[in-house]
Amino acid sequence: MKKALVASSVIVILAAGAYAADPPNWMRQVTPQHLLENAWGGYQAIYSGGELPAKTKQLIALGVSAQIPCTYCVAGHTRAARAAGATDQEIREAVAVAGQVRMWSTLLNGNAYDMQEFQVEISQRR
Repeated sequence: MKKALVASSVIVILAAGAYAADPPNWMRQVTPQHLLENAWGGYQAIYSGGELPAKTKQLIALGVSAQIPCTYCVAGHTRAARAAGATDQEIREAVAVAGQVRMWSTLLNGNAYDMQEFQVEISQRR
């Protein structure tokens, strides 16, 4: 019960932060002043609306963060994914999927695999 209460509190705090009037300090410190309003608005729009559930968005963001790599983003999106209900297994799987995509991207691009042939192959798969 205590864990559920703590998790609920974290979700409420993160959700409140997503709708806060002012951007977080980290964003203010690294964004040029003339771009800050648009950067914050875009951040809020991505994480507070749309069709994808918050957990899915955070797992996608974590996978991308791991591949960039960005330790700040990994820390933030891991925390946010957990707060949105992601399990440790879901987090591991999201990172594994991102790793697979990166590996195949490296192999296909590095070997200049024929794009037309690739398009034909993927159109035939179900």
